[in-house]
Amino acid sequence: MPLPTPAPDVVPPDTVESLADQFMLQLDQVARAFQSVKDDSSTNKMAEVIPLALTEFLSIASRMEQLPVPSQVVKERINAEMETREEEMARALGGQEEFLNKLDPAIRPTVEKSMKDFNFTMESIGSMMTKYFSVENDTSPPPSDPILVPETAPSPAPEPELSPETPAPSPLDPGTPPATE
Repeated sequence: MPLPTPAPDVVPPDTVESLADQFMLQLDQVARAFQSVKDDSSTNKMAEVIPLALTEFLSIASRMEQLPVPSQVVKERINAEMETREEEMARALGGQEEFLNKLDPAIRPTVEKSMKDFNFTMESIGSMMTKYFSVENDTSPPPSDPILVPETAPSPAPEPELSPETPAPSPLDPGTPPATE
């Protein structure tokens, strides 16, 4: 009698929260990789780990873009956790230049390249981070009921009327009227 085949692992669907957790785990991994750098061996290990983490950041960003923008409450929760992780990373490593200056000059170029790659990746996914994690930039869709949406756009200011005695502003210096002869 054949043995029953095991059920395939069911992967839960992505959520903003689950992807944010994965993102923060990658941040932790990057911080640990940089913190571990002491000699050639640990530098080589870091140089293997960082590209894998960067690839994962890009994957997370791509999957995140398939999801709806979270509510402000979810963004606030994610943002608070992200800020905590970033502060921990900054405390552990110090400033980038300070960290690099502490390194053996022989390993510094490898670490600098990994940091440059990390910074480039973070810049390339910055719009996703802002859209999904930032509380300052609420890009969630407006409510569908127009009655609940307050009038946010200011009315255009009326154009000032010029009298024959008031000279038109100069195109070269809008604050100064043209010279009269």
